[in-house]
Amino acid sequence: MEIFIFDDCKSDRNDLIRILQSLSQKNNIPMHIKVQKDLSSLFKNLNNCDLLFLDMVLGSLNGLSIGQNIKKLYPECRIVIITAFDQYSKQGYKIHADRFLLKPFNESEVLIELSELFEEYFRNLRCIKDMNIIPNKIYIKDILYIEAINKRTKLHMTNGRIINSPYTLKHWISELANSGFCQPHKSFFINLSYVNEITNTDVILYSDELIPLSRNHKKSFEKDLLDFLYKAI
Repeated sequence: MEIFIFDDCKSDRNDLIRILQSLSQKNNIPMHIKVQKDLSSLFKNLNNCDLLFLDMVLGSLNGLSIGQNIKKLYPECRIVIITAFDQYSKQGYKIHADRFLLKPFNESEVLIELSELFEEYFRNLRCIKDMNIIPNKIYIKDILYIEAINKRTKLHMTNGRIINSPYTLKHWISELANSGFCQPHKSFFINLSYVNEITNTDVILYSDELIPLSRNHKKSFEKDLLDFLYKAI
């Protein structure tokens, strides 16, 4: 896991590094921690960053503005706001920050705040490798939804690609159990990460695609979606 720290206070950086290294050892989480010392090197290397700890007060620099620019250029980069001033937590939504840590750092609090991010990180590494489908790995996070057609299925990917599968939808429901997928209709199995909105009859994805929401599946789907969103908070 590639972790960047952008904080101009050396003692705070060292405290955070010590805590992260301790968490890495205790929880068997591989981490590569790198301190970014200037803005140019930060933006130059962000494509390799999984998790960024960003201070809000950086001398003459504006941490909030930096965070907003990062999210525009690297929307998948996870950001944890770090600051000694509690009022900045209220501004975290402006950069879609994933978590907020108040200085001075406390190891148990850091673990509580980051546990979901660590879980998501490793979940995103999960992949399927099956020569009956394609020779390459299929990352589960890249599956938008799975559609059943007769006794076969089509995997609709986030990049627009459609992968034909010889397996039934029942197979995928079992294969992707506890992976953040749910069935809104007997013929569809969708990735809840990409649900934008639901109506009485449809699930609207971020891709603007409409997936039918049947009466038989509506109640269980809404419950699973709420549970999924609650865990993501």
